[in-house]
Amino acid sequence: MINLRAGSLIAVLALVSACGGSGGAGGAPRPSQDQITAAEIQQQHFSNTYDLISALRPSWLRSRSPTFGTSGQIGVVVYLDGNRLGSADYLRQIAVGQIESARYLNGAEATSRYGTNHASGAILVTSRKQ
Repeated sequence: MINLRAGSLIAVLALVSACGGSGGAGGAPRPSQDQITAAEIQQQHFSNTYDLISALRPSWLRSRSPTFGTSGQIGVVVYLDGNRLGSADYLRQIAVGQIESARYLNGAEATSRYGTNHASGAILVTSRKQ
């Protein structure tokens, strides 16, 4: 009886493992929720990076921090090639054709990497190399 149960368990684990490799319909991998790749960008027809992110990963733009008044950081912080730009509004100034990828860091990751005032996270935009 024990061998039958162990064999059944192995069969179930093998089935789950085989099914777990496909990311969605047709076996296509699911896009990462923390990254927008060059391949995804090339499939889109938006003029600026704000519109791209708003369509593909709108959760990146939602504020997760309380309002601290005029001196506190509100919303996500945008970085372009490692340089801090500021609020999400700066994404409107970055043409989609100029970017290679975009990555989201949650509040804890962004605070650990860049310090305070990143409670809503950070969007790291990497430009295309000319």
